Amino acid sequence: MAAILLKFIYSPLLHFLMIGLFIFVVAGMDGDSHQHMVEPISSEEIAQLAAEWQLQQGQVADKKILAALMQEQLLERVMVAEAIARGFHLQDSVVRQRLLLNMQFIESEVMQGDEQYHIDQAIALGMVESDLVVRRRMVQLLEQNLMLGEVVMFSDRQIEQYYDQHKSSFIKETKIALEHVFFAADNGGTEVAFQRSQAAIKALSGGNVAGALNGEMFIHGQHLPLQTERQYRRIFGGDFSRAIQSLTLSQWSGPIASSFGWHVVKLKERSVEQPKPLSEVAAEIVVILQEQWQQQRLYHKQQALLQHYAHPR
Repeated sequence: MAAILLKFIYSPLLHFLMIGLFIFVVAGMDGDSHQHMVEPISSEEIAQLAAEWQLQQGQVADKKILAALMQEQLLERVMVAEAIARGFHLQDSVVRQRLLLNMQFIESEVMQGDEQYHIDQAIALGMVESDLVVRRRMVQLLEQNLMLGEVVMFSDRQIEQYYDQHKSSFIKETKIALEHVFFAADNGGTEVAFQRSQAAIKALSGGNVAGALNGEMFIHGQHLPLQTERQYRRIFGGDFSRAIQSLTLSQWSGPIASSFGWHVVKLKERSVEQPKPLSEVAAEIVVILQEQWQQQRLYHKQQALLQHYAHPR
């Protein structure tokens, strides 16, 4: 028996237990529901939060930021405690597999016995509370559970109000239609293509249109319909798509470089920026409003949990 005890004292299992002890405690019962308490954030944890913030952000956390970090950590602690109280760690496959993986890591010998035995061991060692992956999963499960059945319908008036207040978010992208003459870089080289495009601009400036339009065929055609800057970027590259945004309407301009060579370009049409009609974005607005409402509901339920754990009956 003594040999077994010594082996346990020096085993990684005990070390994990010492590290993984969590400050969450079960503190009583009220009727059929268990009441729980979580201890406040310790001074050592506050110092760690401040150090991590400074490392990540490159600046010292002020009192407001530190208070927010403490509240966030306390909320996670409460959410994990509530998820445990609801038994989520006993049913979720992700949590169970993670606990088994932890046990495989800390056991010096090949695990024997059924999975449930090792999962029970992991739970007894506080791994549900101490493992970062498990904690995050427990928070996710509780958030999903808190929002079950939380659906709301929005009136046409509410959708219209959101649209009126956020019209700038639904602006149609500017579109441009153009005509161009293409001088391929693989026809004599980039420098030759550039010189030919310069000659074309000079001819056009002198009114010699026929003499200027002597470029190569382009795979997407000479006349391009209304397209956005993003669509032009996919075809010609970023330099070309940015350059054509500032062209003067009905005037030949260039040479403008693309990923294919050089172009002499005439802007034929530019669409005016304007909001998309409500009928086009109504479904998108409903999704936005639903997400906002759900976040507000989740926030209120989280605050209620904080109060519940801070002041158990």
